[in-house]
Amino acid sequence: MSPIAEQVSPCLPVYDVTRLHSFISRDGTRCVCVYEAADAEAVRHAYRAAGANFDNAWPPRPFQPADEPNAEESTA
Repeated sequence: MSPIAEQVSPCLPVYDVTRLHSFISRDGTRCVCVYEAADAEAVRHAYRAAGANFDNAWPPRPFQPADEPNAEESTA
């Protein structure tokens, strides 16, 4: 586990945040983490409570490539 993960992990349950995935750049200088939480602010609170640095936290939005059929159409 990375030092940041060890630092943040104890704070995640306090804010009802669950880590799902982490993706680290090849050079190890950047990381993108995916969390399940009520909102991005819960993730921000967990990081701030842990005293961990982070660049940004944002909520996801659905994405569907233009060449894939609409999910609603494919179930009809």
